Amino acid sequence: MIIRRGIGVVLTAVFIVLAVRNLEYSQLVGYLKNLSFPCLLASMSVFACSYFVRAWRWKIASGPEITLPFLRFSKILMAGMLINEIFPARAGDFYQAHRISQTTSQRFASALAVRGIIRVFEGLTLTFLLVIALRLDPHCDTVFRALRISTITVFSIAALGVFFIAFTPELSFRVASWLTRRFSNKAGETLAQAIRDFLAGLQVLKSPTRLARVLLLSFLHWGVEIVSFILIFCALGVTWNVATPVLVLSAVCFACLLPSVPGGLGIFEYAVILALSTQGVTENQAFALAVVLHLSQLLVTASLGLYGWFKES
Repeated sequence: MIIRRGIGVVLTAVFIVLAVRNLEYSQLVGYLKNLSFPCLLASMSVFACSYFVRAWRWKIASGPEITLPFLRFSKILMAGMLINEIFPARAGDFYQAHRISQTTSQRFASALAVRGIIRVFEGLTLTFLLVIALRLDPHCDTVFRALRISTITVFSIAALGVFFIAFTPELSFRVASWLTRRFSNKAGETLAQAIRDFLAGLQVLKSPTRLARVLLLSFLHWGVEIVSFILIFCALGVTWNVATPVLVLSAVCFACLLPSVPGGLGIFEYAVILALSTQGVTENQAFALAVVLHLSQLLVTASLGLYGWFKES
């Protein structure tokens, strides 16, 4: 954990330097002064709606046997997303699984498996949108083409892995049981039960209807976020085409998988600048957009997250 934090601090410092090294602050201030607040507020409202789409998807993925109300899913998800902004290693996902295990009959490992499946399909659907965007905009540089190849590889392997485990539970359990033999009897039994629960959580992959709905809601989730990005472009007068919001969204989401300080400071901004540089946007305007976009998303996440946290507490 300490090593990861240290790497995050170093990467943040490097990306902040890369983001601000060529800025002309008079131009930056000029772009910020011309910010359209109606478009900004509209973008924040649309971005807030994406949380409810995510909660809907999570409820569908959890299955009909989990009868927790939709609004309760939403509050738990909002609190978890705020925790993800503050702590590393997707700690908010563990919080979400923990709260579901406390409030429903679903066990912690099963809830965590559902969250993992959602993450995999988030990556797959965003990668699919990135591939389409690169087809529509063939002038993008090699950075995005390398990103496309790496994300296709990583998320395809992850998807194949979870499908293999889900459809071969007996083999997976035997292998896992063999690995747990080195632990004491009590620890081994605990791990074995956790593995059974995790395998049970993967059963969503065996339901074509639920799986299709999760995929469709993943595309809807990204679609809502793309609309919020377009509104930010309009707020700052950034010229864009069909591919632009997808490139920026992909750059931000995949860059924020790197270790960083809370909130993804520096990494977020440089990812936006890098994406917009392929679209002919100047660094000053791109940095202005990155700052406004990042602050607006953090404000929405913090507001909804605190609301969800206090309601759940």
